[in-house]
Parts: sequence; structure tokens; C-alpha cells
Amino acid sequence: QGTVFAQQLVDEIMGPGFIEKPARLYGDNEGCIYMIRNCKTGQRTKHIDIRHHWIRELQQAQEIDVVYKETEKMTADILTKNTSIETFHKHASAMRG
Repeated sequence: QGTVFAQQLVDEIMGPGFIEKPARLYGDNEGCIYMIRNCKTGQRTKHIDIRHHWIRELQQAQEIDVVYKETEKMTADILTKNTSIETFHKHASAMRG
């Protein structure tokens, strides 16, 4: 939701076409990515509330593109998870550019 909001905000301020679409979102959960790309449900996925299926619609409308990225390469993890000091320094330097 935050990505969609940011896209809409920048489009409104800078004009349409300023941001490249689809927005690329990285995830390290292959099962989740599979469910987003393939609209299949089964016994283990029936419990997911329909309100969480909006991400599939965004993927199909090519507003977002969910891409797999290995956990070790997820730079944003230092903002949300406990990591070793080495991992923290590696990803912090990557964020600085």
C-alpha cells in the first residue's frame, strides 16, 4: 500500500510518467510470490482474507512487480530485523551508495 501511495503522490507532484512502472518490490518468501503471480487457492490458502488479495490485482495491472531476492541480500532487513554487526555494516554501506 505504501508503494502505491508513493507512486500516486509522485505522479501528482511531478506528473505522470516520472516514475518507472511497474514498481519493483523484493521479497524473500517464494510461497508468497507464487501466490501473487498464480491466482490459485487450496486447502492451505483458503484462510487468507479476500482483502489481502489486492496485491494480486496490482501485479496483474502491472502496477507492481514482486521479485524474489535472497534473504542475505535484502538490504532493508537491517531496518526491520536483528542482524549481525557485519551484516548491518554491509547493508548500511549499500544504502549509502
